[in-house]
Amino acid sequence: TVSGTYTLSVELLYKCEPGLSHLDCGKNLSVADTPNNATLIPGNVTAQQCKSFGADVSQGVAGVRGTFYIQAADEYGNKQTSGSEVFVVEITGPQINVESKIAVPQGDGTFLANYFFTVSGAYSMSIKIGGVEIGDTPHLLTVFPAVIVPANSLARGGGLTIATAGQVTTFEVVARDLYGNLQDVYDDYPMTALACLDGIEVVENKRPRWLKVDRCVHLINVSSTAMTDGRYNLQVLSTRSGHFRVDIAFG
Repeated sequence: TVSGTYTLSVELLYKCEPGLSHLDCGKNLSVADTPNNATLIPGNVTAQQCKSFGADVSQGVAGVRGTFYIQAADEYGNKQTSGSEVFVVEITGPQINVESKIAVPQGDGTFLANYFFTVSGAYSMSIKIGGVEIGDTPHLLTVFPAVIVPANSLARGGGLTIATAGQVTTFEVVARDLYGNLQDVYDDYPMTALACLDGIEVVENKRPRWLKVDRCVHLINVSSTAMTDGRYNLQVLSTRSGHFRVDIAFG
């Protein structure tokens, strides 16, 4: 049941009748043209034994083409080394009007398939041959948002326009990628206390990065919390009244 190359040997035991004598009596004699090599090839492709593989088979990124492969195999799990079977790939999820695709044979028993989505979220991947699902589908494909694009993001909340000295005020930043997907993958965020100086103060921690501009000398406490659905909650505590400008940047 295992394909591959085998060595075939055929031998005869030379037995002599009692009382007879011969140089080959009791010897194992090889049959002419043996031993030789015999190749056992895989059987017909069986859907349940075929598998998908590759880095992009279960995770992808919006706006980035994902590729993966399908390995054809027979009923005993022997991998095919050639073939042009038809594997139909169908992916369903948040992005609509997605057409099914035929995986491209690579000439070595594997088949190449790809996808391209601009809408992040959870998708279901189905791969069939002859109308039958292969062994590891349907399965989940998660498409993550792309990097944050400032032009598509926004800040909102009452804390952007009015606050009280000595009291914590809050506002919210909603981060989106190039395609408008809410981006909440970045969970490293500034939690910093700094002194306000003339000019620009930059919190250089990690993405997202917050820029604060004012002209004063006093204590400012700044902290932020990564929420869900692309939201970041910012808390600011100022000990002095006056006019401030808050700039928010990513990168």
